[in-house]
Amino acid sequence: MLTTPPEGTLKSGMPGRDSGGLPSEDGSGRLALPRSKTDQEGKGETLYVCRVTMTAIDAWRRAAGIVSGPLFRAVSKDGATVAETPLSVSAIRSVIRRLPVGPPTTADQA
Repeated sequence: MLTTPPEGTLKSGMPGRDSGGLPSEDGSGRLALPRSKTDQEGKGETLYVCRVTMTAIDAWRRAAGIVSGPLFRAVSKDGATVAETPLSVSAIRSVIRRLPVGPPTTADQA
């Protein structure tokens, strides 16, 4: 099961976040955000990413053919085309709102 950040914690630097993560030995990772709306000094921020989420990120990168550039990108309705440009924060929020809520079902685990 994947978890997503609550809407209020979605960082403005996430859409343009480079697709590379900093994996650790246990499979978790860190994503460095170069900037965010609340980062007055422009130092950026590093977010912890659990092992399950890093596995999903790696699977997305492989499936989409992403080697570098934005992690969060638009995908055509037929799934055949992945954009080079990042999604906006509002587009990411829209996707998160459509995700199912609650524990995974047997069909989700298959």
